Amino acid sequence: MRTNSLLLIVSLFLGLCVALPVYGAGIEVYPSRIDISGTSQSLLRGQFTVSNPTHSVALYDISADAYASSLSLSRKNFLLNGEEKTTVTWEIAGMDPGTYSFNFILTATPLAREQEVIAASGVIIPVSLHIESATPLSWKEISQKSDQVLVFLFLALLVYAIFRVLKGLFLSTQPPKDRLLL
Repeated sequence: MRTNSLLLIVSLFLGLCVALPVYGAGIEVYPSRIDISGTSQSLLRGQFTVSNPTHSVALYDISADAYASSLSLSRKNFLLNGEEKTTVTWEIAGMDPGTYSFNFILTATPLAREQEVIAASGVIIPVSLHIESATPLSWKEISQKSDQVLVFLFLALLVYAIFRVLKGLFLSTQPPKDRLLL
């Protein structure tokens, strides 16, 4: 009796799977990883391209798993026809110096068709942010840079003086061209 019940359940499940075709959406994303560097006072920007490699229309959703309050996306939900692509730009601001990581999560869902099982697909794009401090130069750094400029100017003046002395010596050893020698 158990074997017959199990056989009946398996055959019903397989019958439903054969009767209802499964339909999934496709996603292609470039680049597959994003690394951005900047300063704490700058607005960091990036972009990625989303393509629909299938021949049918799909709905795409984009979200981030962290820093949602600092992050803005140009497109969060959109439709793409078959073999169509779009560029999504993003910006993040107000981050303190440090290294941060988060993920963009993209899902594609094909538009509903009658008597089909819909299977959504997804992609994760890892993002790394390297943010440096944007503080102005300290007096010590300014002093070091000005010392370097002064040394350069001194060396340039020294080379110029040596050139002038050598030129004077060279000209004094030759007879003047306007005098005749007897």
